[in-house]
Amino acid sequence: MEVGTQNAANGVKSNSQTETKKENAQFNLFLKLMTAQAKNQDPMNPSDPTDFASQLATFTQVEQQIKANTLLEKMVSNAMLGTAGLIGKNARVEEKGYFDGTSIRLLVNPDKAATSANLIVKDADGKEVAKKKIELASKAIDWSGKGTDGKVLKAGVYSFSVESFKDGKSIGENVVEAYSEITEVNFADKKTLLTLAGGQTVLLDKIKGLRANS
Repeated sequence: MEVGTQNAANGVKSNSQTETKKENAQFNLFLKLMTAQAKNQDPMNPSDPTDFASQLATFTQVEQQIKANTLLEKMVSNAMLGTAGLIGKNARVEEKGYFDGTSIRLLVNPDKAATSANLIVKDADGKEVAKKKIELASKAIDWSGKGTDGKVLKAGVYSFSVESFKDGKSIGENVVEAYSEITEVNFADKKTLLTLAGGQTVLLDKIKGLRANS
């Protein structure tokens, strides 16, 4: 799973190196032409000093561009390799969670005015498969994967929400943040896209938290 990320990093690095080599070759050619011009100029009719000043300015600009491109190449490569280190970690996102037989860590947020609250679990088709009363003081809970009938549900992707009640009356439903393992990192259109267990994809900036895979 890490191969795709490494290939992406190598691809960007290769393209950047190709461009840098091309610019280096142009820079060297430019330098040779300037040197040849200075050596072969007519002593009786030397080149205008302002022409040399202009050429030197161009020379400096080319040199600075090469250095900037080299630095950018290193920064991009390091950023990609650093992001690849996310693979295998658990990301907390406002997305569905993948149940594989082990419990899923959830962050719940009942309404502050609630006097009671229920965790609601739905399957990939949007069908409610479990409902569980939760403590209002709870911030993090572990869903064991059991359905309404108490039996463990099959592996798959499930969505979670918390319905809050005040004096027995529903006052709203909040999204629950679930932890899912990151299985792949992809780079496209200047964006970093993470693939989570179960095949879900999410942008890197949508991650609310990270933790080691336990």
